[in-house]
Amino acid sequence: MTAALFAVGACTRVIGLSDDYYVVPADAGSAGSGLGGSTGTGGDLASAGQAGAVSEPLCADHPITQKSTWIPTGSSAQDISPVSNTTDNSPARWSTGKPQSGNEWLRVDFGATVSLRTLNLQQSSNSDSNDYPRMYAVYLSDTDQDTTASPYATGVGTNGVSTGIELPKVVTGRYLLIKQLGASLSWWSVDELEVSCTDD
Repeated sequence: MTAALFAVGACTRVIGLSDDYYVVPADAGSAGSGLGGSTGTGGDLASAGQAGAVSEPLCADHPITQKSTWIPTGSSAQDISPVSNTTDNSPARWSTGKPQSGNEWLRVDFGATVSLRTLNLQQSSNSDSNDYPRMYAVYLSDTDQDTTASPYATGVGTNGVSTGIELPKVVTGRYLLIKQLGASLSWWSVDELEVSCTDD
């Protein structure tokens, strides 16, 4: 489990429980005692610490919804390349229809909260291969168009068949937002959006 640090009041020491770490308040009792200061081996402290631990989400907590129910929208679209092409399981593409300037975005409403770990932006092997995002940021939230928190992933797209994006951990949310932040004379195009989830 990922190490976690909980600041509770003024701390005097950090006690490790398995792979988790919990901060003990200064008034939690003398060394070798439980949280209430009673004599013992620290069993009460372990129980209290485990009760306060924050567990990481699992893929099974929020399964990915059926792709046919997803609702994609985009910052712009070429008339013959609508954003619906990103979720229709066909080789047809979505394209912004203009050079990349740093204010493009692709947003998907999954219809319910889902758990994600990896994303893949499919780009065809023909002329679209150069339409990769020059710089991207990935957000996932239960609030539509929410960019108040830091993005879960940032990076540079890949020239070629696809741009794969791996999130640092399993994250949950209903609305996926991918922002294109770079600049290029090439358009931004996506043939198909693929998402998946695998627990660590």
